[in-house]
Amino acid sequence: PGLIHPGHLTGGEEVRTVNLSKRGGESFRLPRARVRFRVASRRKRVVVDAALDTVRLMTDGPRVVLVWRAKYAVAPGEAADEAKLVLEMDR
Repeated sequence: PGLIHPGHLTGGEEVRTVNLSKRGGESFRLPRARVRFRVASRRKRVVVDAALDTVRLMTDGPRVVLVWRAKYAVAPGEAADEAKLVLEMDR
């Protein structure tokens, strides 16, 4: 329960670890990033914003895996011709 953040993360949150690795404690901020998917079919174009869903701390090295999630319902017979990932980073 203490490892689950209520709601969606937005980036910029402070993360602190204690005794998760041989390095001891660490502190950092999640990167601020806007992730979007641009989907194009023959009939329409849609932009879907993704939400930062999962943060996985890798204890074997100074790495973090971030997973964004988005959902787009495809109508029958409306296969997407193209889907692009757009990542915008705040500095």
